[in-house]
Amino acid sequence: MKKEIVIIGGGASGVSAALGFVNRGITPTIIDVGMRTDRKHQAVGNQYDYRKENDLHDLMIGDDLEGLSNVIDGSSLPPKLTSPLNNYIISGSEVLSPIRSSNFSAVQSFATGGLAAAWGAGLYRYNDEDLGNLPLRSDSLEPYYDFLSNEIGISGKNDDLSQFFGENNTLLPPFKLSNKAEHLYNNYLKRKKKFNRNGVFIGYPRLGVLTRDHMGRKKCDYSNFETWLNDIPWIYNPTHSLDRLVKEGKIKYISGILLDSWGRKDGEIIIEGKNIHDGSPFRKNTDILLIAAGTINTTKLVLRSKKDTKSRLPILDNPLLQVPLIFPAFLGSPLDRSAFGMTNLNLIFKSPESKKTLQGSIIELTSPPRSLFFERFPVSSVLNLKMIKMVSPSLLAMFLYYPSSPDEAGSIRLTNSNELEIEQKDYVTERAPVKKIVRALFRMGAWTHPLIIQQSKPGYAIHYAGTIPMKTDTTSEYESSINGELHKEPGVYIVDGAPFSHISAKNLSFTIMANAMRIADNISKGN
Repeated sequence: MKKEIVIIGGGASGVSAALGFVNRGITPTIIDVGMRTDRKHQAVGNQYDYRKENDLHDLMIGDDLEGLSNVIDGSSLPPKLTSPLNNYIISGSEVLSPIRSSNFSAVQSFATGGLAAAWGAGLYRYNDEDLGNLPLRSDSLEPYYDFLSNEIGISGKNDDLSQFFGENNTLLPPFKLSNKAEHLYNNYLKRKKKFNRNGVFIGYPRLGVLTRDHMGRKKCDYSNFETWLNDIPWIYNPTHSLDRLVKEGKIKYISGILLDSWGRKDGEIIIEGKNIHDGSPFRKNTDILLIAAGTINTTKLVLRSKKDTKSRLPILDNPLLQVPLIFPAFLGSPLDRSAFGMTNLNLIFKSPESKKTLQGSIIELTSPPRSLFFERFPVSSVLNLKMIKMVSPSLLAMFLYYPSSPDEAGSIRLTNSNELEIEQKDYVTERAPVKKIVRALFRMGAWTHPLIIQQSKPGYAIHYAGTIPMKTDTTSEYESSINGELHKEPGVYIVDGAPFSHISAKNLSFTIMANAMRIADNISKGN
């Protein structure tokens, strides 16, 4: 007799696990809060042409001034989450799962697709070095990376970064670089042997962004609406796969349910929660439970199920530096209006003198709001606006990520009032590599300075992990096996970022997805 399988969460890891079961002919049930929005804006053509003749208040500012939150209240949210049409992705999270923290920028989503509904779509394969001391090896993930690459449509190019990102024969062609990114990359290529000797490598990102039509979705049109619209077909969102699987009858999907805990009776797992619309109780029995609620909410579910308000569990995120890059050759020039307004290039720093491999995402700024830079210029409002107009065509930004490991972890616990409490000390980042990176970028035509490089608040990277570490031999009730099963909880599997007790400087999302699919595949073989 086939067993009932329930997946909690309809984000990237939950949908990937569902794909693993579907490939084996199994129909799982996804239970999700699944918030959606009916707010749409039918923008046509390029943003900079469209805005000349249309009122964009509802698109860029919003009735509640969401688009200006970084100016009004100093919000540290990424711009895409503050844009009015995308704000639903995090809306209500402070009520559904309140968090107390003085030094950790915790972001949760209860939307369909989760935080991946507004991600940067960087999808990078991990090698064994990236996996660190985890019992998981990269070759066990390769088949799932390959399958997901075809499902998603990942653009990129096998280049100088293939030694770090892996060779991938399923890549779509790379997208067109912006003028400044092309200027930087060409200067890198002219002297790349010297840059490489100094530990600096640059190449195309691997992005879930379509450069040709794929799976019924349209290719990128370089319209500069990446920050603003919430139904862009060329940027992969797990909802694309979820909706297709539901339509084809390959999965069951129950939305509007916030799950609270699980228990056991007569050999079955009993999950309990409530309907968020009317508050009515929800209860369902299952044989196998996969938890893919996102690291923070997964941790809450585990602690709630164990009625534990004393234990403090580790939580990781990537330390992050924000590095403005100014190209003097482009000062005062016309804005590049046909650029792709997200990550254009990746930089890897790997030097024998440094113990850590760093990863930089070099981002074009044509899509984010100009208000993003307003508070960063130290002059009057009028001069700020003039400087933004002159300087912004010459700007790129690099998010420089550091790896994170247990010795740098913060802590998370459940309070008696059913809130989560997160504590984290300020990150201490090694700055010697930054000087070498800055020197290399200067030789490529990009100017920056240590005084304008900003250390982001812990949690800003939104790459949360490590609360339920994966171990070869589990001994603690807050550890999971290599196959994702929670210690002494047969049939309960953790399939999101929570088991990853080491995270590389490379975005973890693709590896979380591949691992979730791997675990589902392994479960399927015994079902």
